[in-house]
Order: sequence, then C-alpha cells, then structure tokens
Amino acid sequence: MMHRKQAMAPGASMSDIAGYLATAIEDDIGEPVFLTGTSTGGSIALQLSLDRPDLVRGLVVVASAYRLGPQCQQTQQELARS
Repeated sequence: MMHRKQAMAPGASMSDIAGYLATAIEDDIGEPVFLTGTSTGGSIALQLSLDRPDLVRGLVVVASAYRLGPQCQQTQQELARS
C-alpha cells in the first residue's frame, strides 16, 4: 500500500502526484501493478493510468469523481493544511 508523498509542494497537480507514484512503482516494484484508488486516490489512479499506462496492469476505482465541487474542494484544502 502506498500513501501520498510527505511534504508535497503546494499546488501539486494530479499529474504531479501521479508522477510521484509512477517513480515509486518504477523504483520499488519495477513492473506494472494492479491499482485500487478510493476517493481522491481514485483520481490519482486514473491520472496515472492515463499518463503511464505501461505501469498499470489493472485498475479499480472506488467512490471517485473526476472533479470535486466547490464545497468538497474547500474541505479537501482545509484537510491538507492540517
């Protein structure tokens, strides 16, 4: 199981976050993986599968959306600051 990178730069995009994950997969695993992403993790898994399909063997996305509404964006930003 992987979690988000610690001390991520402010303003990191989903593509940036997926890039961190791609690097981890390449460096630590070295072959395509099965991904499961839930909530925001689902968005990251989708981004990784678009940016680096060569690293994704299978994909399951659970309770995820392609974007957050204004209230959810604000809540997510507040959680990220804490």
